[in-house]
Amino acid sequence: QIVRKLLGRHFPEVASGADIITGAMGVVTNLGERERRLWVAFQAFRAHLCQLSSLPLTIKDVHPSDRSFSYMELALRNAPSAADGIQRTLHDTVVEFESSARWPDNPEAARKVAGAMMLQMKDELQSDLGIEADVTADFIDVRYPEFVFRIRIFHEQELRFVAHRVTNFTAPPSAVLPSDADIDRLRSLWWRPRVRQAL
Repeated sequence: QIVRKLLGRHFPEVASGADIITGAMGVVTNLGERERRLWVAFQAFRAHLCQLSSLPLTIKDVHPSDRSFSYMELALRNAPSAADGIQRTLHDTVVEFESSARWPDNPEAARKVAGAMMLQMKDELQSDLGIEADVTADFIDVRYPEFVFRIRIFHEQELRFVAHRVTNFTAPPSAVLPSDADIDRLRSLWWRPRVRQAL
C-alpha cells in the first residue's frame, strides 16, 4: 500500500498500470511470469494450509525451501504424474508447527505423528477445499493447477538435540556425532528453508 501511494503521488502517469509484486522479503522487481505465478500459487497454498482447522497443533508457518523460491533454480523438476495427466513442476516446502509438549522426543515416534498429521491435512484439503493431494510416509504432495507443493513437516523439538550437537564447538572430540541422515534432515527441514526465505 505504501509503495502504491508513493508511486501514485510521484509518478501518476505509470501508477495506474503498474504491477507491484512482493515476495517473502518485500518488493521483487525482476520476476518472470512463471516465477510470479509460482509466488501467487504459494501464497494461496500457504493461506489454505493455515486455515486448516482439524489439526491437533496449530501451523506456525509454511516455509518455501525449493531453489525456485530463491531464484536459483537451474532446471525445473517435474512432479509425479497425476490422474488428470497435467504436467506440473515440483516445489519443496516445510510446514512448521507451534511448540507443544505433545510432540514426541523420539524421532521415530515424531515421524509417525507427522505422518498422521499429513493424512489429516490431505483429508481436510480434499473434503473442505477440493484440493487434491497424495501422501507418503515422508511427505504430502499438494496439487495446484500449475504446481505441486511437496510438504515435509518440521517440529523444532525433534531436531533440537542434533542442532545443539552440530553447533556446539566446545563439545569434546569424543562426543558422539548425529548420523548423516539426522544432519541432512536438520539441513533440509530447519536451516535451508530459513536461508531460502532470506534470499
